Amino acid sequence: MNTPAPHSSTRHPLVTQQHIDSYRAHGAVLVKGLFADHVDDIAAGIAMNMQAPGPYAAENLKPGE
Repeated sequence: MNTPAPHSSTRHPLVTQQHIDSYRAHGAVLVKGLFADHVDDIAAGIAMNMQAPGPYAAENLKPGE
């Protein structure tokens, strides 16, 4: 049986106590800017996949689109 990892005592500088409390109360939270440093990498990966789709690529289009 796997045991859960202990909670870290450090957190991302954008995550506030208000975020934590909101997550505990509602089960979801928006942390604006949390992934800002990764957007360019994600965009490059999407562009690469669009240019050279892999064998499992699919387009979910309605008839006539």
